[in-house]
Amino acid sequence: MNLKLLKDVLPIILGVVFGVLSIAFGYLLVMFCSKLISSAGFSWLGKKVEEAKVFDFAILVALLTFFGKEFLDSRRKKKEQGRRVKACKVLLAEELRLNYYAQKTLSRIFSEASKNQDSEDRPKLEYKLIRGMDFFSYTDSQAGSGAMTPIPKVSFKYYDRFVDTVAELDARLFESMQLAYVEMREIEHVRVSLVNFMQVEEEEAYIPKDIRDNGFVDYASDVVSDAYGPMNDFYFMCSGKALTQSQLR
Repeated sequence: MNLKLLKDVLPIILGVVFGVLSIAFGYLLVMFCSKLISSAGFSWLGKKVEEAKVFDFAILVALLTFFGKEFLDSRRKKKEQGRRVKACKVLLAEELRLNYYAQKTLSRIFSEASKNQDSEDRPKLEYKLIRGMDFFSYTDSQAGSGAMTPIPKVSFKYYDRFVDTVAELDARLFESMQLAYVEMREIEHVRVSLVNFMQVEEEEAYIPKDIRDNGFVDYASDVVSDAYGPMNDFYFMCSGKALTQSQLR
């Protein structure tokens, strides 16, 4: 019985308490506002508002407009720079795939050149120029079979075009790009040296005619192999993927 009575009376008691507290809070709020309005600081603020001129508000509006415009221009410029960097990454990734083809091809050439290089019947290596293109010819002396492999050039077209843009807009990308292209210039140096060495005439005794006799094959193979790491790192920054696919053109 007592519990039932308490259950019925409790909401009424809580309502009365809430009402009393609300009245007390309202009274305190009114007193605070009254004190604030009657304070010297509020009177000073009201006086300043009354004394303000239209010119003052014009300056304020001009300042707000200026900063707003600068903020919007900054966002627009940042988005534009982001689009430029993204475009650079797409084209530089394409050039990396082209140069990865050159890297793989030269690696295969030096791998073939190193086979049986100390044997008396070692394969015959020749340079051939066909329709303006450089070719590496490999012929098995015993079987008589052979193959020709084009010696691809290394591309620097997009690097030369975008190096200044990348340097200005993305320091980390520029640093990775420089490391990668240092290695690609080494690959191009190896390619040029390969072509030059394979065109040596017999009478030029100070340079061995066969590239296997002057230590070039081992040196070039190491240079080409070492280039992949920086190239792969830069390609990952450009595309978010590992450099595993090459491109012919």
